[in-house]
Amino acid sequence: MKKIFLLVALLFTISFSWSQRSQTIAYIDMEYILENVPEYLEAQNTLEAKILKWRKKLDVQARHIEVLKTDLANEKAILTKDLIEEKEEEITLKQEELRRLESLYFGPNGDMFSIRKRLVKPIQDKVYTAIQTISKRKKYDFVFDKSSDLVMLYSNKKYDISELVLADIDRSRSIALKEKQREERNNSKKSSPKKDLTANQKEINRKKEEAKAKKIRDVEARKKQIAEKRALILKQREEKRQEMLNKKAALRNKTKTPLAKEETTITQEETATKVKSVTSEDKNEKEAEINEIQIKKKEIEEKKEELLKQREQKKQALLEEKNALRKKEKVPLPSAEPTTIQEDVNSIKEDARAKKIAEAEAKKKEIAEKREILLKQRAEKRKLLLAKKEALRKKKEEELKKRNQEPE
Repeated sequence: MKKIFLLVALLFTISFSWSQRSQTIAYIDMEYILENVPEYLEAQNTLEAKILKWRKKLDVQARHIEVLKTDLANEKAILTKDLIEEKEEEITLKQEELRRLESLYFGPNGDMFSIRKRLVKPIQDKVYTAIQTISKRKKYDFVFDKSSDLVMLYSNKKYDISELVLADIDRSRSIALKEKQREERNNSKKSSPKKDLTANQKEINRKKEEAKAKKIRDVEARKKQIAEKRALILKQREEKRQEMLNKKAALRNKTKTPLAKEETTITQEETATKVKSVTSEDKNEKEAEINEIQIKKKEIEEKKEELLKQREQKKQALLEEKNALRKKEKVPLPSAEPTTIQEDVNSIKEDARAKKIAEAEAKKKEIAEKREILLKQRAEKRKLLLAKKEALRKKKEEELKKRNQEPE
C-alpha cells in the first residue's frame, strides 16, 4: 500500500514540474537575413531590371498614344469623317493594348509575381529549412519573425537567432559548392579519354562546319538580294512621288483661287497614302480630275469677270444719271428730290447686292456639292489602293514564309 501511494505521489510531482517548465522562445529578422544572402540580392536585382524594362516599354507606348491624340486634335479640322474614325479606332486599339500589357506584367497573375515567386521561393525555402534545423537542435518551442506584422514591444538580443540562420545557410552553400566542384572534376575525368578525336570524326566535324558556313553565306546573300530589290522599289516610288508633287506644285502656281487652295490641301493629305502604289491607271484618272478642276476654275473666273463688268456698268450708269441731273438743275434742288434720287440709288445698290449674294450662295453650294462628289470618289479610290497594298503585303509575307520554310 505504501509503495502504491509513493508511486502516485511521484507521478503527481513529475507532472506538476513538467507543466511548470518554462517554454523556450526565439525570434529572427527576416529582412536582415535576406539582405545578407547573396542569392536573394541577385534575384532582386534581376527582377528590378525586368520591371524597369517593362516600365520603359509601357512609357514608350503611352507617349506614342499621346502623340497620336495631339496629332488628331491638330488635324481634326482638315480631316474627313472616315479618317477621323480610323484614327480614333487606332488610338482605342493602342490604349487596349497598353492596358493588356500592364495587366500582363503587373497584374495579380502577371509576370512580375511569377518571376518573383520563381526567384525568391528557393531562397525562402533555404531560410525555413535552416530555421527548422536550428529549432530542432536548440529545442525551441516558438520562433517569431521580427519584421512581420507581429508587434514586438521589447526583444532581448540573446534570443535573436538570425546570425545562426545565416551561418547555417553559408554552410549549406559551401557544401553544395564543394559537391558541384567534385562532380565537375569527376565529369572532366570521365570525358578526358574522349578528347582525342579520330581522323574520321575530325573530317565529319570539318564538313559540318563547312556546311554551316555555306548556309550562313547563302542566307546573307539572299538577305542582300532582297534588300537591294526593296531599295530599288522604294527609289522608283520616291521618283513617282516627286513627279506627282512637281505636277501639283506647277498647277498650284498657275491657279490661286480659293477652290485651288482647298483642293491642294485635300490632295496633299491624300498623296502620302496614295503615292506608294501609284499605277498608270491612277495617273490617268488624276490627270482627268485635274483637268476637270481647271475647267471649273476657268468657269468661275469668267463668271467673276462678268460680275465685275456688270458692277462697273451700273456704277457708270449711276454716275451719268447724277451728272445729267446736276447739269439740268443749276439751282439747288428741293429737299424732296435728292432724297428720292438717293433712295433710288440705294434701292438699286441693295438689289445688286442681294443678287450678288444669291449668286455667291449658289456658287458656293455648287462648289460644295462638287467637292463632296470628288471626296467620295477619292475615298473609294483610296480604299481600293489600300486593299491592293494589303494584298501585296500579304503576298510578300507568304513569299518570305515560303523562303524561310525552305530547307537550309
